[in-house]
Amino acid sequence: MTHLTKVLVWYLFAATYILIFSTLFVFIPETWLYDLIYGHNIETDAVHWDNVQMTLLLALALIINGMIIFISSWLCSKFHS
Repeated sequence: MTHLTKVLVWYLFAATYILIFSTLFVFIPETWLYDLIYGHNIETDAVHWDNVQMTLLLALALIINGMIIFISSWLCSKFHS
């Protein structure tokens, strides 16, 4: 694998990370996530909630992207051998 190919693969997986994060941000309702974490009775300020929400979405996107990288690496090694 050439250096250019490695860089292009890295860009591909960076793009999938952005796509996964954007999809999670659009399709996970903010109110559902808030109720899941804090329940119905607790109030928090907007800045703190934004930090919590973004951290959770970024971490979840990272985990999903890691699984995609692992599976695609496993499939590539299986088909190339």
